[in-house]
Amino acid sequence: MKIKKSLPKFILSNFLIKNEITNSILDDFKNIKKISKIVHPLVRKKLNKFLIRNRKKKMVILDIPLFIENNLNKKNDILIYVKARKSDIQKRLKKRKNYNKKIIDNLRLIQLPLARKKKISEFTLINSFNSNKTKKDIIFIKNKILNK
Repeated sequence: MKIKKSLPKFILSNFLIKNEITNSILDDFKNIKKISKIVHPLVRKKLNKFLIRNRKKKMVILDIPLFIENNLNKKNDILIYVKARKSDIQKRLKKRKNYNKKIIDNLRLIQLPLARKKKISEFTLINSFNSNKTKKDIIFIKNKILNK
């Protein structure tokens, strides 16, 4: 396992345990780059297989962390920026079982600035965490894309 070879001090088991990865990131932020170098080529491979399997579909929607940052997007991709209030995002993150503020802060450091993401996106979806409103907005954007 490549991650185990790359982070032998932290990855002790033969299968991935979230706590081991978390501890490696908490110990040294540079470890996240090591993990990304191993994980994202695998993500790219699975993404390509998925896209091949679904090439006849009118539309394919992807939700991949660090999609733009890891150059997984292609020229013809239609990007949708999802905007939400920071306070709402924080509330939701804190509800997660494995919430760790230091990891969240470190992950934000490797993300593109939100203004840049918004600028390169073709659409903006405002997520008010109200599912009915969000669904209506998604349908509106979907119809705009399909009727181009």
